[in-house]
Amino acid sequence: MSEPVAEIWNEISASTGVPLAGLGFIYGAFDFNRRRVARESNGADNPPRHCTAAELCAAFLEFAKNRYGDNYVAALTSWQLNTSEKLGQAVYALVGRKLIGQQDGDLLSDFDDQFDLSNDVRGSSTRVFNYPTAYLRQLVPVTFSPGRRSPVTVAILFVAVWFVAVVIGAWIADYLNFRDTPLAVHFIAIALGVVAVSLEYPYRFSLRALLLTITALALTFGLIKCLFR
Repeated sequence: MSEPVAEIWNEISASTGVPLAGLGFIYGAFDFNRRRVARESNGADNPPRHCTAAELCAAFLEFAKNRYGDNYVAALTSWQLNTSEKLGQAVYALVGRKLIGQQDGDLLSDFDDQFDLSNDVRGSSTRVFNYPTAYLRQLVPVTFSPGRRSPVTVAILFVAVWFVAVVIGAWIADYLNFRDTPLAVHFIAIALGVVAVSLEYPYRFSLRALLLTITALALTFGLIKCLFR
């Protein structure tokens, strides 16, 4: 692990109280859950679905049991991960660093009351459990499944793209000394609006990114017009 990367993980470890082995185990549990979900789909060509906090907690415990058997409580306790709330705090520390993704509607409170091993007698051990930290070198694959655009968003996006395209086309026509804005400009503007609302992920822009892009284009053409008029 390179020094800058190690420094980042050490900072996360210090802020959460979870040792590097515990952080590595969280990534291992993510990978375990990802493979489990893939097996459940039986190889179907479907986009990976989003897992809830409850499903992640269940996979986390299953992975711990598979890895450490009867010592799984002691292992999780040694990493300060013996309650779902502590696991949630560590997960959201990674979210805050943009090391894993978060979907709209996900909350830290989703981890509340999912599991609590703090009173389990099997957790009373002075043994220091190790886990490979190789997972800390890479990012967990994040499944991004954007929601469908609302009709209002579609309308706003179409009108915005059409309007800016018409304005830019009018500026160009004026710069080229056309008397009227060519009809082709309006057809191009409508076509761009249709494309903008039709593109699906991962090819489409977000509304904010697209509006910023076309605004920048409008300003650029406006500047060119002022400089060369």
